[in-house]
Amino acid sequence: MGTTVSKLEPDDLLRFIEIQKGYVDSGREKIDFSQPTGNESDDEEEEEKEEGGGQRRTVEEDVRFESYKPSKLKVEGMRPHPSDAVENGTLATVAPPDVTYKLNIAEDMPHVVTEGRLSDLQLEFVTYACQRHEQRLASGSRRGFFLGDGAGMGKGRQLAGLILENILAGRTKHIWVTTNIDLKEDAQRDLRDVGATIAADLEADDESPRARRRANDDDKAVVDVFALPHSSGTKLDREGVLVTTYSCLSSKGGKGGSRLQQVVDWCGEDYDGCLLFDESHCAKNLIADLPGTETAAARAVDTIQRLLPNARVVYCSATAASEPRHYAYMTRLGLWGPASPFPSADAEEGESNKMAIQNFIKTCESRGVGAMELCALHLKREGALLCRTLSYAGAEFSVVEASLTPEQIETYDASAQLWQMLYTRMERKLAKMELWVNDAMDPCEMENRKEEFKVAKQN
Repeated sequence: MGTTVSKLEPDDLLRFIEIQKGYVDSGREKIDFSQPTGNESDDEEEEEKEEGGGQRRTVEEDVRFESYKPSKLKVEGMRPHPSDAVENGTLATVAPPDVTYKLNIAEDMPHVVTEGRLSDLQLEFVTYACQRHEQRLASGSRRGFFLGDGAGMGKGRQLAGLILENILAGRTKHIWVTTNIDLKEDAQRDLRDVGATIAADLEADDESPRARRRANDDDKAVVDVFALPHSSGTKLDREGVLVTTYSCLSSKGGKGGSRLQQVVDWCGEDYDGCLLFDESHCAKNLIADLPGTETAAARAVDTIQRLLPNARVVYCSATAASEPRHYAYMTRLGLWGPASPFPSADAEEGESNKMAIQNFIKTCESRGVGAMELCALHLKREGALLCRTLSYAGAEFSVVEASLTPEQIETYDASAQLWQMLYTRMERKLAKMELWVNDAMDPCEMENRKEEFKVAKQN
């Protein structure tokens, strides 16, 4: 470290640019721009396979979906979801566990069910999430739930329904973490839609200029929805739904302390309310490729779960985990930790033990996409996962070809040429940097690499 790579001399730089330009020009002559992917060889291999008797699979055959309806939930008067829903065909091969939880909503506010304020699919989430929250991990922490529904399934309303269910059970404090504080208005809207009464909608007194209406006997679930105050030193003394953001949760705050500690102090001891991570993929980089590059949001999510072991955690995202390491912040799913296939070396750390998480990630990565599918199957069978999406049955699509003008074609070609030049230069710079970034490299190996680099530079 500390060695600086010398800059190219002007003559050498001009020569290098000419070489690059010649390389790009010669390469362009071989490119068929009618094939944007430039991957004709793959098509030829598929055609040869088909001619040789092999079967060529289509996208429709690779990704199969099954029509979805709640298979175990039976609630009198529940209404079907407004749109048809489907589930991945592989996930559909596993049945969820039997329902043992009895909904407070169905008993105390039956109109929420009969009026379809929560559809059958949305009630299924509330039921299984509450059922899951009644269970404990071996470490003593409360088990969590993963909602992976796609767009259009009403994830915000489902989270509001879960809060309503817990309010009816007597729990008065809840945390809703989202990406933008402006979404607090959406949270209020969803809570209204599912039948909760927002405290701000009630008349405080006859002279209040913001009065809207008086409380009545139908207001069985009155909830206050609010954000953190401007100062991190301000003590919160109100109950309700605290809406905050990942950036705020991970901020250090001022002299009053961190925002995360402010939230934990508000929760108090033995907090057992909801801890909802909406758009939870914001915390997916808890285990980074390079140590020390983990995001502050991921660390904050991991920390607050550890500090609130009784919280009723829900991870909500349509794109929560595209690779094994993205599971790292989901410590309440029980995929690793005490009494799991990937136990913690330190029992006190429980599910937050980094070695256990890394062992899980390494095993999944070595087994490819199949391991990710097995994780999803396992979570659904355990009652910890729901992943539905809207059906495209009956939808019509048409492909429209856009004809480019000569000017547009010229602009595209010039852009592609510029990108190719940038790409080759970046490769060369990275090759130089690679020699100096790894202090842990064996000294003999380092010397060999230096010699290889010098020979390559001369050539």
